[in-house]
Amino acid sequence: MRKQKSLTEKQIEELLKSKYIEKVFQNRIIYTNEFKLSALEQYRNGKPPVEIFVEAGIDLDIVGRKNAVNLLLKWSKEGIKSNEQISLEKQIEELKAQNAYLKAENEFLKKLR
Repeated sequence: MRKQKSLTEKQIEELLKSKYIEKVFQNRIIYTNEFKLSALEQYRNGKPPVEIFVEAGIDLDIVGRKNAVNLLLKWSKEGIKSNEQISLEKQIEELKAQNAYLKAENEFLKKLR
């Protein structure tokens, strides 16, 4: 496994200027879901990864051209979820929990009879 180069403070500051980057650590960049979804859509429509990153204002001298390609491939495999999908999944989980609670409550009430 190759050793990843650490980012300098200046590079971190530069990357954080982009609205498409949430957080930057010395060895890691976290992109927004908005950017990931947009980038994947553009990539699937035939736009080259390098062009996607450049148009988003992300400095490829810092991120790396090869990394731009690898990130899109990774995101494509992962299946990035939109905030709407995450919200729906959370609602489903809450409804399942509420349903389980009500079932247990009904069972308890039946025993009191």
